[in-house]
Amino acid sequence: MLGAAHAFERFGGLAPCNLCLKQREVYWGAVAIAVLATGWTLFSGGRRGTPRIAAFLLAAVFATGAITALFHLGGEQGWWALPATCMGGASVDVDALAALAAGTAPAGPLPSCGDVAWSWLGLSMAGWNVLISLALATFSLLAAKRPKDARAPHRKGLTMSDRIPLPRPGQGADKARMDEILRVDHAGEYAAVLIYRAQRAVFEARKGREAITHDLAEMQDQEAVHLARFERLLNERKVRPTAMTPVWRLAASALGAGTALIGEKAAHACTEAVESVIEQHYADQIAEIGDRDPALAAELKQFRDEELAHHDHAIEHGSREAPAYRLLSGVIKAGCRVAIKVSEKV
Repeated sequence: MLGAAHAFERFGGLAPCNLCLKQREVYWGAVAIAVLATGWTLFSGGRRGTPRIAAFLLAAVFATGAITALFHLGGEQGWWALPATCMGGASVDVDALAALAAGTAPAGPLPSCGDVAWSWLGLSMAGWNVLISLALATFSLLAAKRPKDARAPHRKGLTMSDRIPLPRPGQGADKARMDEILRVDHAGEYAAVLIYRAQRAVFEARKGREAITHDLAEMQDQEAVHLARFERLLNERKVRPTAMTPVWRLAASALGAGTALIGEKAAHACTEAVESVIEQHYADQIAEIGDRDPALAAELKQFRDEELAHHDHAIEHGSREAPAYRLLSGVIKAGCRVAIKVSEKV
């Protein structure tokens, strides 16, 4: 895809717009992950688990690419208005689509993102990139899924004494698991703040959207409190944040801006989908650590209650009346679950 994009630019004379460059960043990210995974596999002598982790990371990266390309395609087709920075835009702001949607960057020489410079079989480059990115994300998830035989090897004729004993969880295992919990929860709250911030940036620029802007501000403030608490816990317990933070930053901002540009109900559908996954994730963690760390479990319960309030508020305001609700909700939920698995380990 990178080769094709550069060939169109160099030999076809098609200069990339802001969002075209954004989509190239995704593929450069995929190249970096593939190179690092290959190098680590060779260096570690084929360490078990590396290919699966790399596949999960690639799935997340390609899903981000599909969201960005869909945002671009929608602007081309007039499904929603592109922000000012896309109309003959400025240099690409790595702060992602929240700032782009707000239209705050200075104008520059890049072409308009709303113009279709090339198409084939009725699809523009952005349209083809949506399909290709979704396919690559799906293939990556399939590659990450190990067959049952690999997950639970079994040979007939083995007695209990013949089997290799599994290591018993101890203090080290408990610490590692708590690190995963804090790391993934910090990543989730970080993404939630960015989603609400991006949605606010879109609605604040539109007249008559004061009510939803106020609601989003309140929810963003609550998520910011959660985020600040997890940041303190990471520092206190010397836990590193996920290495995927830059990717989640782009994906969350793109998701927030994209759903808000579709409309209020789509923004609410996004909230419902995200919070439904997060509240269940918190519920599982509360059950897991209730006896081991009751103080943290109590905090997670409070956070879960607030996430449920966001979920219910979204339903009350028409989340299930959003365009293509089932598809939109299903894609967002799947993306959240992938992000959770990746953030725990990486």
